Amino acid sequence: MKRNFWKIGKPVIIISAAGLLIGGLRRHLKQLHGHSHSHETQSAQTEGVTIHWAKWYDPLVNLLALGQAQKIRNMTVEMAGIQPGQTVLDVGCGTGDLTLAAKKAVGQDGSVTGIDAAAEMIAVATDKAHKQQLAIDFQIAPIEKLPFADNSFDMVINSLVMHHLPEHVKRDGIAEIYRVLRPDGTFFTLDFVPMQRKSERLRTLHFGHRSGPSSSIFDLEHVLEENGFEDVESGHSPVRLLGHLRGKKPQA
Repeated sequence: MKRNFWKIGKPVIIISAAGLLIGGLRRHLKQLHGHSHSHETQSAQTEGVTIHWAKWYDPLVNLLALGQAQKIRNMTVEMAGIQPGQTVLDVGCGTGDLTLAAKKAVGQDGSVTGIDAAAEMIAVATDKAHKQQLAIDFQIAPIEKLPFADNSFDMVINSLVMHHLPEHVKRDGIAEIYRVLRPDGTFFTLDFVPMQRKSERLRTLHFGHRSGPSSSIFDLEHVLEENGFEDVESGHSPVRLLGHLRGKKPQA
């Protein structure tokens, strides 16, 4: 993948308009939810940001990614090092596109589970898996209270999730991820890194809010180490604005 493929090649005004559209859509949907609480009884309790407008999610993500959303998902699977036969958990799976890509990587001998706090997201993800005839276990659950036994997964992944979460939820979530990983298991996450240019800040109008320096994925290195992860490493991805973080649970 070319290093500079993420450079702005389309008018910045498109990104600005997309951000304003998304922010307005969020406010509009919040007003609607004030009159209808059906999603509240289905979705999981969490203090993190929960996105309920699932039907708009995919086209808006692809718009903000300038049509590169699928490339980013494939890159995430490749960088994570997912192997055939592994047991993988996607935390904060949204509409399931990364989860589906992970399932294709592990093959029939592997298994993939996706969790999200929003029932609407899980419904869309489940429908996608059925249409593609992929056996994936999707569950409604928050990152800070994973409904799985200790030592259940070879790998836990997520993408563009951590910046949505308050600091204490990030910490609780990472502790839970460590718990459900098997010894020698890996946690891999891809998320935003600090930006410098004004034009790049416009791209971080991710569903109506900015991801600033305080939400850099690199800031979580010490949290992984505090929770017992070893071989913690981070770095920039081939996609500008995105960085990765990886840690391993020690062998028993």
